[in-house]
Order: sequence, then C-alpha cells, then structure tokens
Amino acid sequence: YRSNAVQIEKISAPTTEALAKEFIVKARTLFLNFQSPSTKYNAWYKVGGYGREIISWSDPEDIVFLIRNDILAYIDVNVLASSFNMDSAKLMGRIIPVDNFDIYNRKHQKIFDGSNIVAQIADKSWFRIKEQDMYMEDFRNANNRSMQYYLNVIKMYKYSYFANSVVFATELPSGIAVTDVTLDKTAVVQGDNLIGMTINPQNTTDELTVTVDETNTSHVTATIEDLRTLKVTCDSSVTSPITLTFKAGSFSKQIQLTYTAS
Repeated sequence: YRSNAVQIEKISAPTTEALAKEFIVKARTLFLNFQSPSTKYNAWYKVGGYGREIISWSDPEDIVFLIRNDILAYIDVNVLASSFNMDSAKLMGRIIPVDNFDIYNRKHQKIFDGSNIVAQIADKSWFRIKEQDMYMEDFRNANNRSMQYYLNVIKMYKYSYFANSVVFATELPSGIAVTDVTLDKTAVVQGDNLIGMTINPQNTTDELTVTVDETNTSHVTATIEDLRTLKVTCDSSVTSPITLTFKAGSFSKQIQLTYTAS
C-alpha cells in the first residue's frame, strides 16, 4: 500500500451497519472473483511489469482475509455470516485478525501509519515468507578451551506481483510523484492512434492528465486509456505539429506529435 504496489479498493470506513454490510458485500464479491482467471487482482501490470498481463486466480481454500481487530469487532462476522446464511470462511475466506497495519522499526517506533488500511484479501501465495538458509557454525576458543556454536537463520519476507491481492483502504496512497512520461512514437495519422506510453515511476500515486494545444483542440483528442496506452484521435483539419501537455502534481512535460493525413 505504501509504495502503491498492490491493487487498492477505496471504501468508506465501516462505521455504520449499512457501511459494514456494504464492505462485507465487496469482500464477498472479491472472494468470488478471485476464483476466476483475471488480470485485475494482481499488481504485475500496475507496477511496471512488461509484456503480456499476468492472469491469476485463487482456489477458495487459499484465500485469506486480514482485517483490523476494531473493524472485525464492529462488524461481528459471525452475525453477518448468519445473515448471509453461510459460515464466515465460505463468506470471504480464512479470516486473520490483526491489531493494525502500521510499520514499526526494531525499537518499536512507528515509521508508517497504516490507519487508512481496513483489511486485505489475498491469495496465500502473495505472502513470500521463505527460509533461505539455516546452518550451524562452531568455533573452538583455545583461550578458555571451549566450543562456541552459532545458529545462522536467514529468512526472506516479500510479496508477489503475480498473486491476487486487494487492500481495502479509506484513502488512496500518496507521495509517489511522476518524474517522466515518454511515448513509443510521435507520428500520428488521421483517425484513431493507439500509442504506447511509459510513465516513470509506473506505480505513481499522482493522476496523470493530458491536454492538446489550443490550435488543435477542435481537431485532436488525447485520452489516457490505461497505464500504458495513449489514444490520439485526429480529424482532417489538424495543424501539424500537435503539442500534448502531460501534467501530474507538480510535473509537467510537453511532447510534440507530427501529423500526416492518411
């Protein structure tokens, strides 16, 4: 969530019965959607993965649902499960209560406030917790005629861009600014043109917009289709060159396109 490297569903804080039920319905919908092959619920394309989008799906027994204790206490899953006429595991996966989603350093000082995060539903394969190495070393200390033994344990804690995972949050993350935008080509023709676009960084939290210069406003439309694609539509009255202005937060960049009538 902090690095915008996971799919995020913005919700209203479930502080009323109506909002709580709305939240549970969304969680239930994702629990069902995870079981169908889709590109929507992994973060591969979102974080800059190249090539074809990754298709992922989850077996129902592999879906886990992490939820803050205060939210879980308010929602009372058992009551809601009864209203849905099913047990809580079938409602939205294996439920794991957590006290909070904050991040602390080794001195137990909070270095990230996760209070915006309400819950996370994920395939268990999203969590990459692996023991990479475990071995014993010994050392003979001639000074006191003793043997000393050292147990070395190396573990890895990471997450997978290829697995289903959606974070429920009351606010979207912020602070990752756009630094550059480039286009795969700068030549367009009459009609629709789909142009590959690279946003750096791909996982920006800023909203990127594009406008056309005043001379061509009536003859050219430019639309950001998705994180990788710009659509430029030209009529027969275009004045070349076309100047596109990309903006996101404090970032601004102009890119010129050359036009050729088809």
